[in-house]
Amino acid sequence: MSDAWIIPGTFGGITLLGVTLLGFGIFFLKEARLSQDWPSVQGKVNSIQVVGRLSGQGATARKQYHYTIRYTYHVEGQDYTSDRYSLGTGVNASSRYYGQREEARNAARQDYKLGQPIDVYYDPHDPEKALLHPGVNRATYVPLVLGLLFTASGLVFLVPWWLGMFSSPSPDLGLPD
Repeated sequence: MSDAWIIPGTFGGITLLGVTLLGFGIFFLKEARLSQDWPSVQGKVNSIQVVGRLSGQGATARKQYHYTIRYTYHVEGQDYTSDRYSLGTGVNASSRYYGQREEARNAARQDYKLGQPIDVYYDPHDPEKALLHPGVNRATYVPLVLGLLFTASGLVFLVPWWLGMFSSPSPDLGLPD
């Protein structure tokens, strides 16, 4: 295989990744918009947990904290449990990160109490899918924006290469004459 295919192969892969993210982003945004019309039921907070994660690497690494909540709800005679907060933020119920575990714990205590009744929004076609905050938020757009960036970045290099294939002599592909 010739080196002539390294650049188009690399940028073709980046473009393919971008198109995949773009497709997922469109699907994800559509699901978030549909969730605005999901019915709600009364649920109950079962647990609140502070979670730490390492952000950065090496000397710049630092611990960040957020909290998650687990809740139960009842739909058509069936009990369900979930921890999804929203589409986009996933299980991060705090919707942000804190520098100290105690900060996250205090924020969680302020927002939620064990046993507290809460409104749970569920997918009427799949009641196992539920969340506490339906609709679109900033994080919902992330896959779409990344898909656009990757697709555009790949095409910026791929299209001129492709057009050059037709306007100049064929590159040596390492094939025998």
